[in-house]
Amino acid sequence: MYDEYETFILAKELANKTIPKGTRGVVLMVLDTAPYTYEVEFPDGKGGNLGEELTYTITEQFMQHENYDT
Repeated sequence: MYDEYETFILAKELANKTIPKGTRGVVLMVLDTAPYTYEVEFPDGKGGNLGEELTYTITEQFMQHENYDT
């Protein structure tokens, strides 16, 4: 499970193919559904978002936790 504002790495290319696998995303909202579903965005680092939509609704099959090696 992911929490709101947690970052993740896109594990699979989205169907519209505008956001590639490996893109960093941010969870905006955890939706009360089973399986867990999330409203997410993919910031472009310049104040905007990647892709054709502002936000996307995806399931955990499209997400992987970031590995923090410190």
